[in-house]
Amino acid sequence: MQNYVQKIQETDLQYLADQLVHRYHWDPTEAQEVLRKYKNFMILWGIKPGGLGLVPTREIDEVWHLHILFTKNYTADCLHIFGSYKHHTPSLGSEDEQKALAAAYIQTAKLYEHHFKEPYGHAIDPSLWFEDYS
Repeated sequence: MQNYVQKIQETDLQYLADQLVHRYHWDPTEAQEVLRKYKNFMILWGIKPGGLGLVPTREIDEVWHLHILFTKNYTADCLHIFGSYKHHTPSLGSEDEQKALAAAYIQTAKLYEHHFKEPYGHAIDPSLWFEDYS
C-alpha cells in the first residue's frame, strides 16, 4: 500500500489547482485544500479494491473531472500510481441510484474520516449532494 501512497503524494497536480484558480475563480487556499483532499480520495481507491462504491464530495468531484480533462496526464497518472485507468461513472439520476449514492457517500465519508482523521466534506445532508443531478 505504501508504494502507491508515496506515488500519489509525489504526483505534481499543481496545474489543477492553477486551473481552478485562474479559469474557475476558486480561492487559492480552497483550491490547494481540495487538491489535497482529492489526493486523499485517490488513496482510498487503493484501500478499497477498485474504488468500488466510493463517492466524492462535490469539490473533489470537480477536481477529478478537471484531472480527467487532461487526458494524457490523467491516464499517465493512473497507470503510474495504480497500474490501470480509473474510470469515472457519473450518476444517471434514477431515484434508486440517488438513494444508493447517498448511502455510499456516507460510507465514503466514514472511511475517509477513519483514515485521515478529518472531516470528509461539508456538514450537509448527503442526499442534497445529488439534488442538482436529478
